[in-house]
Amino acid sequence: MFKNRRIAALVSIFAVGVVFGILLRGSDTLYFRAVFVALAAVSGVICLFSARFERSERIKRISAAAFAVAAFSLGVLRVSVHNVSSESDIRFSGKSDTAEFIVSEVASSYVDARVDSSELGIDKGESVRIYLESMPENIVAGDKITANAVYRYNDSIYLRASGISLTATCESLEIVSGESLLCKVRRSVAESSSSMYSEFKYADQISKSVIVGDRSDMDSYVFSLYNNAGISHVLAISGLHLSIIAMGVYNFLISLSVKRKICAVFGFITAVGYTVLVGFSAGAVRAAVMLSVLLLSRMFMRRSDSFTSLFLALALLLLFNPYSMVSVGLQLSFLCSLGIMLAEPHITAINSFFAERKHRSHGLVTVFYKLVPALISPAIVSFSASVFSFPVLFLSFDSVSYISPLINIVAVPLFTLGLKFALVAAIFYPLLPSVANIIAMPAGYLFDFVTDASERLYQSNIGSISMHAPLMFIPAVLSVAVIAVLLFCSKRKKKAVLISASVFCVSLIACSALNAINLADKAVVEYGKASAEYVYVYSEDTDVYIDLGGYAANTRAVFENGRTALNDYIIVSLNSYALKRFENASGDVKISCVYVPEPKNAEETFTYQIIKELCNRRKCDIINYYDSVSAFAGGVKVALSGRNGDPANETYITIDVLEKSISLTGNGYSRAISSDIAVLFDAYNGNYIELKAESIYANEEIVAMTAESQRRLKPFDKRLRIEFDVSESDFEIYEP
Repeated sequence: MFKNRRIAALVSIFAVGVVFGILLRGSDTLYFRAVFVALAAVSGVICLFSARFERSERIKRISAAAFAVAAFSLGVLRVSVHNVSSESDIRFSGKSDTAEFIVSEVASSYVDARVDSSELGIDKGESVRIYLESMPENIVAGDKITANAVYRYNDSIYLRASGISLTATCESLEIVSGESLLCKVRRSVAESSSSMYSEFKYADQISKSVIVGDRSDMDSYVFSLYNNAGISHVLAISGLHLSIIAMGVYNFLISLSVKRKICAVFGFITAVGYTVLVGFSAGAVRAAVMLSVLLLSRMFMRRSDSFTSLFLALALLLLFNPYSMVSVGLQLSFLCSLGIMLAEPHITAINSFFAERKHRSHGLVTVFYKLVPALISPAIVSFSASVFSFPVLFLSFDSVSYISPLINIVAVPLFTLGLKFALVAAIFYPLLPSVANIIAMPAGYLFDFVTDASERLYQSNIGSISMHAPLMFIPAVLSVAVIAVLLFCSKRKKKAVLISASVFCVSLIACSALNAINLADKAVVEYGKASAEYVYVYSEDTDVYIDLGGYAANTRAVFENGRTALNDYIIVSLNSYALKRFENASGDVKISCVYVPEPKNAEETFTYQIIKELCNRRKCDIINYYDSVSAFAGGVKVALSGRNGDPANETYITIDVLEKSISLTGNGYSRAISSDIAVLFDAYNGNYIELKAESIYANEEIVAMTAESQRRLKPFDKRLRIEFDVSESDFEIYEP
């Protein structure tokens, strides 16, 4: 692929240097920078001198090596420059400020905004992520926020990928609607979507998300549906959306016999204009840069090369913000584009093969030769994108959709058609609302159809496998092998491509089967306390999750145990925090049944009603209990008594598995305990000497407070896991 593509090769080396700089950012000292400045300078001098000598093979190799070292060094230095700039924001951490912000992107729990004015003296245009307890209604990109903000410096590389090093919590929040034309257009689109799709279940929130990037109303449950089906990429403003708009303008002008360069100019202007419309969101900027480079190359080059254009776009993005290299969105969009480009010669060969035979055939055979490439070509495109994205999914996500290649073939064309109708309807609505409503109807039906189909798969537990399942590293390694074959093998070696791709598919199916077999022989009891406090029980293909407290439910524990769904979710307190945890959990993972305590006052009744509505929307059964509940995880019995957060009651959880009894106590439990294994996760008010158990485990904080009983208590930190081997009737206790 890199043959005769020097720009692509140099950008690749520059990107490797950027990755190296990010990995070693903790060692980014003045000495570290001086070393790479020297390397870049020496390499540059070698390149200049080699240009004066005769271009022998030896000189060419020296020159190529010097260029490579220079590109690598510049990549490392670009990260260093960015670190110096970002670290200057540390001085604002913990300080209060009265500031004005311009909203650039809206999410469900935060907004990304640019500083417009600041009493602390923060530079105008600096990006800040503002976390909000509740999202104001009708807020769009371009609106102005005036607030008393308290800043916090955040060194997360993932926030840096969005150009953000400061986060903020705000008091006395005031939102002023933007007065610019673009802001009015965004608000008009958002309001028109609510009007046009009022009779549809999901189309309103999807339309706002895919047209103007407004995700404030987007339910996390919808993201889970699309993730499970492997089509979540259609919900974010990306290359798909900009291609439809910009390339639509380009192709329309081409059809009118307008000169290609003029068409490219208008396509470029459209791409930039649409990026401005959605508020310069990170995904839109990435897609706009890639598409603009492709269009501009058609203006200035006699023959544009898609690979060179793609790598030039990557170089521009890394020069602007080197930390965008760690952005999952950039990685996925770049790798998927690269995979589709590399698959194109094979698609062309298949089309040529069937085209030759179509001309020689008659009748139904001709129809066959027409239909087969029409089905195979999109399948290859979808499969190639899936393989190239798999390593990123393996490293960044808890689950992967094994039906993604198949679903993309059907769902993406339908969703794309709906998006086209939605865009046209949004344009017509300010002028002819009645016509726009007619145009919007196909979009509404298509959006709801794709979402409903995804929901059926999700509710049937079809679609995803946990990335934490045993041996999942094998398809990850094989996907890298397929990528290497496509990158470095000759186009003629189709057999190597076919074999490596087939082995990858077989490995993914085999790992899914082995995961199911492994889970059948295992039972797990896990207690955790960090940002989430929970008890998770798994046995015989059935899960129980008991929510005990914290900021957010730890659904990652489900995936880490090789599962992608929950059978029972037990809520033990009715308050706003428990509601947020359940909303988070039911949005991240499928839950079949929810146990909710009977409300005892007006506040609890209000919370209960919201939970009930969530259960109805997310297809969860709901069961009420008073002070105790029993659930069965396969052959394991789980019983809970007492309500957490209520001082009048004691929380006591008993779990029976393989003739072993496990007790977990908290919330000031005072009675004597008799079990095989006891776990103390909260204050125990009883007599520690009366604890009757073979093994007693307690949180390190509790052990520190009970010096007289330390000999009996075995401390653990944040998590304790008891794993049973069903076939051997044995178990192991350890900290994950």
